[in-house]
Amino acid sequence: MNTHTAVRALPLRTAITDGESVDSWLEQLARRHRLTPRALLPALGISALPAFTSKLIYGVDPRLWRQIEQVTGLVPGRLDTAVGDPRVTAIRLRPGGSRYCPRCLADTHGRWLLSWRRTWTVACRSHRMLLHDSCAACHATPRRKLPGGVKPIPPGSCTHILLPSRRQRCGTDLTTAAVIPVNDDVLDVQRWIDDLITRIGQPDGHPNREYATTVLADLPLVVSWLLLDHRAALLATAGRINANRPTDRDTGWHSLDSLDAALTAAVLAAARTIVDGADQAAVTALREIFAKLPTKRRIPPPGMSTAHWQALSTRFRNRYLRAADPDLLATERLRLRTVTPAAREPGGKIGGRIRQIPQLLWPDWSARLLPVSGFHPELFRAAFSISLLIPGHPGKPGRDLPALTTQFNPRVRRANITTMFAELADQLGSPGLRDVLTLLCRIAEHLDQIGAPIDYQRRREQILTETLTWDQWRDLVCSAAAHPGDRNPNGRLLLAQRHLHQLITGADLSDPRHPLAFRNAHDRNRYILFTTKLTTPLRQALHEHAIAVLAELGIDEPLLWSPPAGLADGLQLPGIDIHTLDMTTVNRLVVEQHRSPGDTARELGVHLEHIRLALERLDRPQRQWAHNSTPTAWHTEQHAARVLTRDFFDREYIHKGRTLNELAETTGIGRHIIARIAKQLDVPLNKGRAPFPIDPDWLREQYGDRLRPTADIAAELGTDQMTVNHALHRLDIPTRPSGVGSFPQMIAVLDKDVPRDIRAAVEGALHGWQRLHRFQIAMTFPSIDTAATYLGAHQSSLVHQFQRLERDIGTQLYRRATFHKPHRPTPRGQALLRHLAHQHIQHLMTAALGDQIRPMPAPDTITAAHQHLSRQPRKPPPRTPIPHTTTPRKQPRGTAAHQIRITPHVRTVLHDIIDHPGEFYGLEVFNRTGIDQSTLYPMLHRLHRAGWLTSHLEDEQSWLAGAPPGRGPGRRRTYYYSSRRS
Repeated sequence: MNTHTAVRALPLRTAITDGESVDSWLEQLARRHRLTPRALLPALGISALPAFTSKLIYGVDPRLWRQIEQVTGLVPGRLDTAVGDPRVTAIRLRPGGSRYCPRCLADTHGRWLLSWRRTWTVACRSHRMLLHDSCAACHATPRRKLPGGVKPIPPGSCTHILLPSRRQRCGTDLTTAAVIPVNDDVLDVQRWIDDLITRIGQPDGHPNREYATTVLADLPLVVSWLLLDHRAALLATAGRINANRPTDRDTGWHSLDSLDAALTAAVLAAARTIVDGADQAAVTALREIFAKLPTKRRIPPPGMSTAHWQALSTRFRNRYLRAADPDLLATERLRLRTVTPAAREPGGKIGGRIRQIPQLLWPDWSARLLPVSGFHPELFRAAFSISLLIPGHPGKPGRDLPALTTQFNPRVRRANITTMFAELADQLGSPGLRDVLTLLCRIAEHLDQIGAPIDYQRRREQILTETLTWDQWRDLVCSAAAHPGDRNPNGRLLLAQRHLHQLITGADLSDPRHPLAFRNAHDRNRYILFTTKLTTPLRQALHEHAIAVLAELGIDEPLLWSPPAGLADGLQLPGIDIHTLDMTTVNRLVVEQHRSPGDTARELGVHLEHIRLALERLDRPQRQWAHNSTPTAWHTEQHAARVLTRDFFDREYIHKGRTLNELAETTGIGRHIIARIAKQLDVPLNKGRAPFPIDPDWLREQYGDRLRPTADIAAELGTDQMTVNHALHRLDIPTRPSGVGSFPQMIAVLDKDVPRDIRAAVEGALHGWQRLHRFQIAMTFPSIDTAATYLGAHQSSLVHQFQRLERDIGTQLYRRATFHKPHRPTPRGQALLRHLAHQHIQHLMTAALGDQIRPMPAPDTITAAHQHLSRQPRKPPPRTPIPHTTTPRKQPRGTAAHQIRITPHVRTVLHDIIDHPGEFYGLEVFNRTGIDQSTLYPMLHRLHRAGWLTSHLEDEQSWLAGAPPGRGPGRRRTYYYSSRRS
């Protein structure tokens, strides 16, 4: 009988203990038949003999185990606890052998537990000791290969083959290995692992099973990362667990199965806090690890591939991202939402959110986020609106943010956003910036989950730039008792259109590409002034018009909306809530005391934008307009349109025969408005009174032939000037052009018997007779000055008038006065005076000047003027002139000619010398002129060389007092002015 037949003839019943490994059970079965496990396998139907124990566990068909259970008398499925359990894959059995507990081997007579093959089993909880990784004698990992041969295997012995050629086994009794006690921390870790494995046995769908599966799936990747980036601390912990652990493999590792039990326990303790501890404890532990890393790159973890990072559970990645938050850029913190408990990597698109955000952040949220100083409000609001698109954005902000800003608001650049967050960090510190980023993430999450009732993108696409015509604006603003302004394209209508467009679409009007964009800073200030000074009725009227525009486009949305204020709960934001601002104080400072918004902002300690937003909510009263103003006129027109109907005219004007004036007095409506509306309603109006009677021939003679002005004609007729003007047009009398060219003085023509010079001075010019009259009087005085005193005019005025007279006549009329010599007329001037003395010319002059003519001076007045001129002192001799040329007089033969440039300093010195003749010293000139000595003394030396001064040296031991710096004792030089140079 062969071995196979003998084995089949023996009883094969051998019990399997709970948790025993299938290879241990086979070894016990083989030992009963005095065989090795490899020799027993063929008898059990396993023909392909596996060399490694792991192949026996993983590689045998489960149907074969059912046959073996039947042959050996085991309950069907009993071997599933030893092999083939679905949990095997999740709990990571080690392919390279098994750890062991010496005391457990001794107590069970060599039974090996399946749990000892798990990677995460490091301690025996029953005996409170660390499992051994290898044989103490040969240092090999036990039960790596399935033992063969012919001799049975002793229980609890090492089966490692020392000499393959002789098939010699180690044979060491493993039950005698030293005991390595462990503390409660290691036992807690082992209890945690065992509990997770127990949970895997729960039915599918059970929350405990799903949770344990997730943790055990993350554990290998987390452990691998910890061993790479936290290795030094883990090795130190492993040394404390087992002081005698081998350290020959600590410099590197190739797989988790190569770790010893102490290092595995250390890394499991660290991983437990991260993957299964409380959120805050896990985040704190991760941050402690980050603090020791040399690199600032955090995502994915250093040393971990992107594929492994994506394979980790969402729960772990959430904790990791929150721990990495302080080391990330502000835009990356927003994109990953690392400032919130919902930190995660982007997994979808944000196309829906972009339609729910205005280009300028909602005003109330802008006020809550805007610090007191340091930010331009429009750019701040535009940058924050784009920042709401960053949370969950699938791309990298550094790479994709420019495209995002170009799509949403081209005015804002990536640098504007990054600089804004950097300045906020400087002002608020890390906690303040964190609260701001948290708020942005909350708003973005609210828009993604709940949404907004306004589609701003549709409004930006459909709302035209001109939502208000001039007629609509005039009616709207006048109905609110405000002024519409003029029809200037850049007037109040443009400001109202901008306000409506921004109100409806939330557009950024600072973008130069926008059709309604501000042209410059002044234009923006005009718009801000317009919005802040809107009265409450006008603001309400504009809102109602905006609602009507939306209704006309079929947009069923509220006009205004903003995310709920509760999103800011628990956050310390840098701005203020506008609703908490003291509006009574704002009204007192701005409206009553007329303080500027800037002064008000400084007094209240807020940003200027806060005051501007508050002014838009301020209840401003209506203005009381004058009776002739545009708003009053509009209200009058509206009242007239309601009162002056066709029935009204039929009843009051036609049947009762009341005049337009009577109707105006009764209704309080102007006569011209009543007449205009009557014409529009085709009401026949009675003709007015007959025009003022004027003889056409007489009017033509007076106006056309005698060139009389219409004012004179009207005064003579006893009527007003406009009546005469209307008569000229009615009678087809050619009218003169308006302006000075039609003045009678300009168009008057003198008779030919008037001398030519007088006609040249009078015809085609204003005030010609007055100039002639003044010339006639002035020539009787000795000078223009005395004549001006008599005429009560200024001397320069007379000079200009006489120059104009000489230009008109074309020649000089008088010779100017000199010292003690009166002026006198030239022969042409004498002839002019003779002509002016004729009685006919005097009559013409009197008719032209009227009451402006002055009588000729009396002889006594003329005599007194001549006496006054003769009593004036004689003019003193002029100073010696200072030549402007630099060319000196001819020097005697044998002497050199020295030229000197006449500068202002030189001229000052020469005048001082001339005014103080005689002997002088340089210090005296210094005291009188104040010219710096370093400039003065070289100048005197040059004047002396050029011959302007003579000098000699006096024997003195002291030079000038206050001599120039660096000049010591010497001889004093005395100067004399040389008159030969004058």
